[in-house]
Amino acid sequence: MTTTRPALTIRQQAVLDWIGGFIDVHGYSPTVRQVAHAFSWASPNAASVHLGPLRRKGYLTWLNNKPRTLRIVEAAK
Repeated sequence: MTTTRPALTIRQQAVLDWIGGFIDVHGYSPTVRQVAHAFSWASPNAASVHLGPLRRKGYLTWLNNKPRTLRIVEAAK
């Protein structure tokens, strides 16, 4: 049985793609601050507003209070 994940908005897809590209280039995940900077958001909290739905939809995971633990869920690639 295949489960379908909720669709992403254009912005959510852009964030997911950027994180994936960062990991491909650097070999480790970006910080939330780097995500905020890449999208010209005012603070890491603004990035969290965009990252939260990606986590809830099952596209992204991370460990709370641990830096550089953003991971794209394999099925999302």
